[in-house]
Amino acid sequence: MKKIVIPVVVLVLLGGCSGAPKPTASASPVTERAALAETSFTSDAQSWAGEAGQYITAAVEQEPGRYLVSTSIADPRGADGSAEARSAIALCQAVRDNRAGAAYVRVDERDGTAFVIWQPGGKVAGKSTDECTEV
Repeated sequence: MKKIVIPVVVLVLLGGCSGAPKPTASASPVTERAALAETSFTSDAQSWAGEAGQYITAAVEQEPGRYLVSTSIADPRGADGSAEARSAIALCQAVRDNRAGAAYVRVDERDGTAFVIWQPGGKVAGKSTDECTEV
């Protein structure tokens, strides 16, 4: 029995030394899914938003019905709603009204913080997000 085991072990070990190319690692399924999930519609969003479109730096669909709009806006957060806030709300409304099946829209400030959110039935910091709302 020992005579059979030794040749089998040698063959198995030598098989690992063959000159056949080894498979290369590819991106993980999670990374590939994330890359496929985001679809840019930046130029469309800029045109829908009219004058406020000048603030859009990127607009992507993160997954079906969920939209993220990145902007160059830095909001001073005035008590009555600043001009920047009104622009961000206009951007949110433009995306909501022009993307069929929209269920969530988030407009971010220049630093990446959430500025305006629309999510029917949602709340952020006690504020309803049934309309595009500064958060």
